Parts: sequence; structure tokens; C-alpha cells
Amino acid sequence: MDQSSTHRSVGTFPIFYGWVIAGVGTLGIIASSPGQTYVISIFLDHLLEEFHITRTGFATFYMVATLASSVVLPKVGAAVDSYGCRKALTMASLLLAVALVFSSQMTSLWMLGIALFLLRLFGQGSMTLVSTTMINQWWRAKRGRIMGLVGLLSAVLGTGCFPPAIHFLIERYGWRGSFLWEAAFMAFVMAPIALLIARHRPEDHGLLTDGEKVDVNAPKTTEVEGMTKAEAQQTLIFWIAASGVGMQAMLITGLHFHAVALFADKGLTAATAAATYLPIATTASIVTFLSGWWVERLSVVKLLAVSLFMLALSMVAVTKLNLMVPVLLYAVILGATGGLFRTVSGVIWSQLFGRKALGAITGAATTFMVAGSAFGPLPLGWARDHYGSFDEAVMLLALLPVILGSITLLLSSRLEPSKTSEKA
Repeated sequence: MDQSSTHRSVGTFPIFYGWVIAGVGTLGIIASSPGQTYVISIFLDHLLEEFHITRTGFATFYMVATLASSVVLPKVGAAVDSYGCRKALTMASLLLAVALVFSSQMTSLWMLGIALFLLRLFGQGSMTLVSTTMINQWWRAKRGRIMGLVGLLSAVLGTGCFPPAIHFLIERYGWRGSFLWEAAFMAFVMAPIALLIARHRPEDHGLLTDGEKVDVNAPKTTEVEGMTKAEAQQTLIFWIAASGVGMQAMLITGLHFHAVALFADKGLTAATAAATYLPIATTASIVTFLSGWWVERLSVVKLLAVSLFMLALSMVAVTKLNLMVPVLLYAVILGATGGLFRTVSGVIWSQLFGRKALGAITGAATTFMVAGSAFGPLPLGWARDHYGSFDEAVMLLALLPVILGSITLLLSSRLEPSKTSEKA
């Protein structure tokens, strides 16, 4: 299909093509699952047994691999702006497929380290970055509710359904075979969909964001407004917001990574820990959907502060399990925290800085999120290995979101730049 016929087919699609983009972006976020902690954790015990490595040792490998992948993400973001979401999503899907095939062939610790790096780079990092950027390019006024809907579906079908599916595949085909099934999905389902259906910006096809009517008398342009990456990084809010999403990624990852051991320390079984994922996913889905409407009406900076306070509450709650806090209540608090975080982190960069260099800005900010998730498992794992308990480390770390959330809330009225994003 040549460029002109592609332009016409998108521009004359029966419904606003942004809805198609939202669907492809949702699938892309779900397809990031092979590189996400909630799926890698399903392989954890099998890998520990295969490579004779301790939890602390694996957490160290995980941290180094994730940190290394975070260094590359700004380049991925810049590539999205340069080559467009269609090519970027197709390449990310194929490269994740290659990473999964490599993972299935691991026989040594150095191969484990490379596999974790590739899975985190192309799964957690690239697939999520490109998919989120693409959706934000097509929606502006309705961006919050669209991202809320995307978050709800990705939580149910990704966080809720992917881990049980992987567990089934491992039971039936072994952990190596499971990696190959994931690779087949990426290569033969996700990559073709990205190539054939994904598109970069509505302006490239004679459309406007949100399906707004095109003014036939207005001059034709494909330019969009917003800040450059350098301009965004000169604002205080960029660094506070990036620190906020990085901190949330770090602490939420730590709680999920050590969930079984955290519950065991309170006299609760692994089955109980696994059972919490249903109420966590359910609550996260509901809050993600509702918060999509909130970000269209409330300050996204203040919602970031609220999500940080909720994170601190989640961490305090996990230390009181089976004493003052029922398991279900903890699951609801953690799910609500994750749901609000998902929406805020999905829209905050386009809300604050517009669409002009959205890929580069999101790539730079995603570095903080990925790096944060890299550090998450290590301090908790180290504390338990050396002191036999998570509680002291969890309570100490809970102070971090309280401090940053307070700073964000107190300065919120002065933090948001005069935004071109409202027109972007």
C-alpha cells in the first residue's frame, strides 16, 4: 500500500481513526508483558533453580539489566519522533520476539543478564513507550478518559490474564517453551498489526486530534505545538514528575517482586499472595478508568501527589498484614495506587509539554521509571537477607513518597508551565 492510499484510507475511515489507534496501543501495552515484573516473576523460581542463584543475586542481575535498558530509552523516544510510531512499534515487537527466542536458549549467567536487559528494553521500555506515545498523539481533549479506558483493558488483559497464561504454558511446555510461545505472539500477531494498522499522528492524514472537524479554510499543516525535550528539561516540574513516576515504579515493583516472601513473613501462604492479584487488578482497573476522567478536570500535578501519598499508605499497610490490615484491604489500596499511577504516568508528559517532541520527552522520563523499577527489588531483598525482615526497610522507604508528594502538592500551583499542550 503506497503512502497516498494509506493517507486516504485513514482519512476516510468510517469512524475516527484514533479509536483504532487506541485499540492498537492497548494491545501494544499488553504485549509489553513479557518484559514486565509481573510476568518475569512467574519465571523466577524456575530461573533460580536453573542457574543456582539466590534471590538477592537475581535481583542484582535484574537491577543492572533494567538500569542498562533505561540508558537506551531516550534514544528510543527520539526514534519515535524521527521515524514515527508505526515503524517504531513494528521494530519493537520484532526485537522483543528476538529477545524472547534468546531467552529460551539461556544456558549461563551471562546469557541470563543479556536476556533480562533485552526483555526490559524492548518489553517494559520500548513497547510501553511507543504505544503510550501513539495514543497521546491522537487524543487531546479526551486524552484522560481514553488513557483510563486503555489502562483498564491493559490491566485486565495484561496484569490480570498474562501471568496465569504464562503459568499454564510453563506447566505444559516448560519455561523455555513458554518463552517461544511469547516470541511467536510478538512476531506473528503484534508486529503485523503494528505494521498494517498503527499510524503516527492525525495531522499526517489530514485529521485533527479527538476527531475534531477540519476547517477547510485553514492553512494545511502537519506541525503540532509543544515544547522540545530541552525546553521541558529546563522546567522544575519535569524533574519532580520524573522523580515521582520513578519512585512509584521502584516501590511498586519491590512490593510485587517480593510479594510471596512479604506474605510469608506474616504467616500467610503463597496461595494467599497469589490470590491478591485478582482484587489488585480489579481495583486498579476501576481506578484507572475513573482517573481518566479526573485528569481532564483536575490538576495532573496534584493527582501525582495524591498517588504518592497512596503509595506510602500501601507500604505501611503491607507491614501490618494479618494484624491491623486485612489482606483484601491491602490489595485494594495497592490496586488503587497502581491504577492512579498508570493513568497519571500515561498522560502527564503530553498534558504538560504537548506533542511536538512527545517521544523524546517521554523517553527521557521513562528512563526514570525503568531505572526506578530496577532498584525496587534490591533494597527489600537485601534487608530480608541480612535482617530477616522487610518491615524496617519498607517503613523507611515509605517516607520517600510522603516527602516528594508533600513537595509536589505545596508547589503545585507554581510547577505547571504555561502549556502549549492545550492546543497540541
